[in-house]
Amino acid sequence: MSNHLQDHLTTYPKSGLTKEEQEADEKMVSLQAESIVNTVAFPMVLKAALELGVIDAVAAAGKGNDMWLSPSEIVVRLPNKPTNPEAPELLDRMLRLLVSHSILK
Repeated sequence: MSNHLQDHLTTYPKSGLTKEEQEADEKMVSLQAESIVNTVAFPMVLKAALELGVIDAVAAAGKGNDMWLSPSEIVVRLPNKPTNPEAPELLDRMLRLLVSHSILK
């Protein structure tokens, strides 16, 4: 896969392709780049969620009921309160990635 991606990076844009072929080629390169980013991001986000106590906070709230928490509510329940005012927005991004990998629902 890396050789295929490297070929695209070194010879891009390709001449002689139709507009449809160029669009398909661009989409493939975009999907490959997204795959690489997700491969790197997911383990780091999972580790951070575990270390920060996010998983424990969500699990404790969900015991015995189907309680849904907003990112702001989860931030309040963390053992170490974040000082970053953007913590709920950042946590929301983390939660979306964890949900996309079926770690949370």
